Amino acid sequence: MGVFDIFDNGSRSTISGVSLDRIADIYGTPVIVYSARRIRDNFTRLKKAFPEASIFYSVKANDNPRIIELLGGMGSGADTASPFEISMSIFAGIDTGNILYSPNNASLRDLEFAYDRGITINFNSFTQYSKMRGKMERISFRINPGFGLGEFGGITTGGSNTKFGLDPDSAVLAYEKAREDGSSEFGIHMMIGSNNRNHLQLYEAYSSFFKVADRISKEAGVKFEFVDIGGGLGIPYSSADKDLDIASLGSMTTDEFSRHGFGHLVLEPGRYIVGDAGIIIGTVNDVHNGFVGTDIGMNINIRPALYGARHTILPLSERTEGEEMTVTGQICENTDRIGQIAYRVMEGDRLMVLCAGAYVYSMSSRYNGRPRPAEVMIMEDGTDRLIRRREDFSDFLSAVV
Repeated sequence: MGVFDIFDNGSRSTISGVSLDRIADIYGTPVIVYSARRIRDNFTRLKKAFPEASIFYSVKANDNPRIIELLGGMGSGADTASPFEISMSIFAGIDTGNILYSPNNASLRDLEFAYDRGITINFNSFTQYSKMRGKMERISFRINPGFGLGEFGGITTGGSNTKFGLDPDSAVLAYEKAREDGSSEFGIHMMIGSNNRNHLQLYEAYSSFFKVADRISKEAGVKFEFVDIGGGLGIPYSSADKDLDIASLGSMTTDEFSRHGFGHLVLEPGRYIVGDAGIIIGTVNDVHNGFVGTDIGMNINIRPALYGARHTILPLSERTEGEEMTVTGQICENTDRIGQIAYRVMEGDRLMVLCAGAYVYSMSSRYNGRPRPAEVMIMEDGTDRLIRRREDFSDFLSAVV
């Protein structure tokens, strides 16, 4: 994988034969453009690396139902974090038996929404399980194995000082109680962090988790029908970033998993499938004092402001190296900085923010009265499809009473 793999060979201006300038002409800017081919390639590579595993696409990465629908057609399930994500997955054609619900701090109403549809729940705590105690035959708990692994602190979800999961000792008691309450089918879940590109570190984490799961299984007297190792598989965001060796990770993990007496392996990738399959196209509206002012702001891509995340940014057409400048948006915050660009640009030029397929639209907002952008999918046959229209003022008023 590489940050430029979405483009046709060497072009950096076309996807599946489609001119990105043409897309901007038709749909305006800002616009998020996805490559169906790239999504398919990423999913196929992942499935090849983990041939026996069940893959549940993490809807939080990008909740557009046309993307969920595309992945469902390739055999993916859906991992969800809210009733709306469940509903979006069902709308996109995912069978409820192929949906996982992995919430935290869920209300009874949220949990019953999943239960009533026959969806397996990964409970984040025993307190959460207690809301549904005695109702469910199939139970899974999220485990905090005592360590985390993520690119930034904000996306490290294991170890100390996180709100996620039960420690192993508490998990033993939780599974014992669930068994006593009449549950007869069990799974176990872990998610320790996001955007990890070191396959050796990930393998060590998975291997340690399998040992934790073995201990819990033996001490609680339960057998795990599935072991869910979460997602967190990383992608490069710049040409200097090392790629994740997914083939080696899959081979090593599958081999280690086979040494344990578990049922089947489950993965919940999101970013790895869609992250490098999307770009944002925007327009330069101003250049002054070392800043490139565009229509791509933190309302569209909050990742740089939230985590200090980095994205590769390029002019769409003419590329002449120049002084490094900071790319900003239209939001009234000094944190409204999208990244750096080292090319000459002028008012009216178009820019691309790469690797914008994950945690961009799904984390976007209408802050400062800015509408969310259109989303366009370039299909494998070279046609373009509007998969979500640009918001207009009626959307701002749609919930007002």
